[in-house]
Amino acid sequence: MMLNKRPKPLSWWLGVILFTSCVNWLMGCVGVNDALTPSAQTIVDQFDGRQIIRQAPISAASGLSEDFHTLGFEWMEKYSDLIFVTVGHAMQIRAIQDAAFNADGKIFDKLKPASALTHFEHGASFRRFEMPLDQFRVVARANVVKMRVGGINDYTVSSFGPGSGEAIVNSKFAPFLTAVDAALAKSRR
Repeated sequence: MMLNKRPKPLSWWLGVILFTSCVNWLMGCVGVNDALTPSAQTIVDQFDGRQIIRQAPISAASGLSEDFHTLGFEWMEKYSDLIFVTVGHAMQIRAIQDAAFNADGKIFDKLKPASALTHFEHGASFRRFEMPLDQFRVVARANVVKMRVGGINDYTVSSFGPGSGEAIVNSKFAPFLTAVDAALAKSRR
């Protein structure tokens, strides 16, 4: 009575189809994720006509076990030696007091606030800080970066960079710096 048993070739094919479907689904998620994470934009300041290059805040955490931090950055022709970094807590309302970066052991921790208070929007918290362009380049090119976001009585840490995992922000540094370098070269002419 072999009527209740499936032949082995059919179960093998079902496994292949299931595996292929799962891989296609995961690849689709990656494509959607890339489409939903904004890239750097170059805009012209309506007041003085100077260039601004802006990367909107995106995930700066390499894994789900880390605090869900966000990081955005902006360069302005008017302040060409500075980058304004926007650090944040996604899905959390927390007062942000300070930010620091440990880029392959080089610590940048005395960032000057560029906004008076934490900005709260859509259940998230953001604050802007000034960072010298040279320090930002070190952070952008580091293998492992730990970002500390300080609150009133505590701090949280996340990590990004090629050596720490697949944080979305990893792919945003190179195009941003390419645009900044092109704008700097153009302004020096």
